[in-house]
Order: sequence, then structure tokens, then C-alpha cells
Amino acid sequence: MLSSEERFGRNGRLASRYPAPMPPAWLALYESADLFRTLTPWRWIHDYEVFGVRDPATGQIGWCSVMGNAGEFFGLGIYRGDRGYDQFKRIQTGDPTQFDDVRYGQDAIIVAFLPRKDIGGEALQRIRDLGLRPRGKDAWIAFEDHRPGRTPIPLTDDEVSFCKAVIDQAFEVGKLVLMRRDLLGSGPEGKVLVRERRKSGKTWASNWIDLPKPPEPAPERGHVDQVALHRARAGLARLDATWEVDVFPMGPPVEDEAEAYIPAVVMIADSVSGFVVHVELGHPGRRDELVRGALMHAFEQSGAIPARVAVTRDEVQTALAQVAQAVGFELVRVEALPMVQEARESFEAHIGTVMGSGRKPKRT
Repeated sequence: MLSSEERFGRNGRLASRYPAPMPPAWLALYESADLFRTLTPWRWIHDYEVFGVRDPATGQIGWCSVMGNAGEFFGLGIYRGDRGYDQFKRIQTGDPTQFDDVRYGQDAIIVAFLPRKDIGGEALQRIRDLGLRPRGKDAWIAFEDHRPGRTPIPLTDDEVSFCKAVIDQAFEVGKLVLMRRDLLGSGPEGKVLVRERRKSGKTWASNWIDLPKPPEPAPERGHVDQVALHRARAGLARLDATWEVDVFPMGPPVEDEAEAYIPAVVMIADSVSGFVVHVELGHPGRRDELVRGALMHAFEQSGAIPARVAVTRDEVQTALAQVAQAVGFELVRVEALPMVQEARESFEAHIGTVMGSGRKPKRT
């Protein structure tokens, strides 16, 4: 076993190849993360046991999930604020639709402890620039910034202080739970443990605070073309049919000048024949507009309006509520969309085959 001096160096920091001073904030962050890793709190804390750390600078709470109890991936998830907490709890339900939302981008910082073969890019370059020499299994550390609407990017300088504060207090919580295994579930009903800096500013304390309330549903965004709705109602045939409508992430990231993101795909299929009426993709940050536009395009292309539109997701139901009322079809909430799911699996298999062959998908 490595001694403390061998692992951290004589100055208490991770051993460095270079005698020159390293950026203090980043080096301190890696020290905190490595200390958390050596504690191995995932041996006694499960990923569903959440606790918070309040940022002394902003008051924002980072909601923590210790990952690694299953022995597959080791790390710490730090979900930002009330919306981050809500997303974390929805993921924990196991609802498959919530896992789709994760691909659009969590609002979280992920601290990952990886083997050398699994780290690269900017994370590897940062370690090299700091002159660090990770030793041991899963000792290479990566910090990823996850935001809704884009693929993960490396942690930015302006969140280093927040991330370090959270990791330091997660380390303290890990020690507390080791001494009292039921700690995180022992608070008053409707309360959750949060680490907060005392008024003196010198020490931290554990407090029980109210669970965050679920955020209000986002209002419909974008302009609804009333002229197009009127034209659709007046000029198109009526079908005694049900169309299944869903939106989900699909395919490799799309890159533009500002960001990279996983596209959102709207798929519309007939519930009996399985015929795919329409497919449309766009930016995941404007899924409500994308869903409405795709359905209007499906009306125009088919020359008809179905009697019913079936959906499974809250966001799709919200996006289409105004269209359903204006055009005059029944909006039905169901448990599953079998025809869309079958078509989705076929599309994903095709994309996987194309990407695996090294050929780029053709644009249509």
C-alpha cells in the first residue's frame, strides 16, 4: 500500500513530476477528489441515497449521489439546484422515458474515477499539465459538466470552487455514514440532509431541510401558427384512426459552431398498421416546438387528421394540448406506444449498422 507521502507528496498534494507551481484551484480539486476516492464511500452508500451541499458563494445546493455500490462505475454525481434534484429523483424511478431525458443532458457535474484506458482528451491533458501521477485501479479522475441540451464538456474554471466544496463535504458525509449507516434515512419526514457552512464561515454543519418541491411544468414556448391550425381544420379529411406520437434522443451527436448535442427525434406512426407517418429531428432544447411542427407537417403530408393522438410523455401532452383543441382531435394518454417503439428500434439498429461500418448516414 502506498504511503500518504507517496500518494500525495511531501506537501500533502498529489505527487507531481514538476517542481514548478501548479494552478492551485485545479490541483486542490484533484486532491479532494482523490481523497474521496480513497475513502471508497460507495461500499456503504447507495446511489439512491441523496444528500446536499450548499455552495457558500451562491447558496445553490449540489445534490449528491455516490456511485459505485454495484461495482461497475465509481464516482460522484452532483446535481445542480431544485431542477437537478427533480431530475435525479425521476431517474431513480426506473421509468424508461426518464433515461431518454438523461441523454438530452443532465444538469449535473459528474466526477468519475476511471482506469487509464478509459480517460482521454482534455481530462488526460489536464492531468498531464498538472504533473499528476495517478496510481491504483480506477485512479484517473475526470470532471464532466452536463447541461440540458448539449453533450457533456470538461468542467470549466468557474465551477472548480463549487465542485471542490461539494466533494470535501461529500467526504465528510461518507465518514459520518460509515459510523452510522442509517444516517441519510434517519431525518424527519419530508427532510433531507444538507451540509452548510456555519455563520462563522470556518466550519460546516449537517442540517435537515425541506425536500425541494417539483418544479412547475415549463409553459409552451414559441409561436403557434393559428392560420395553419385553421387551414388544417377546414381543409383536411378526417380519419377514424389513432396516431402515436413521441419524441426521444437518437443517433450520434450533431455539432454546430456553438455546441454538440444529441438530436431530438419526433416519430409519428399509425397505431394499427405501424406505418410511419412522419419523422422529424431538431435541437433538444426546443422539443415542444419540434413536436407541434412535426404533427402539423404530418397533417399536410397525409392530407388528413386522425381522430386520436396517443402520447406517453408529459412534455408531448403539454406541447400538443393547444393543437388538439384548435384542430379537433382527441389527445389520449397511454402507457406505451408499441408501433413507435418498434419503428424506433428499427431506426436505431440501422443507425448503429451505418456508424459501425464507418459510413456516414445519408442526409435526406
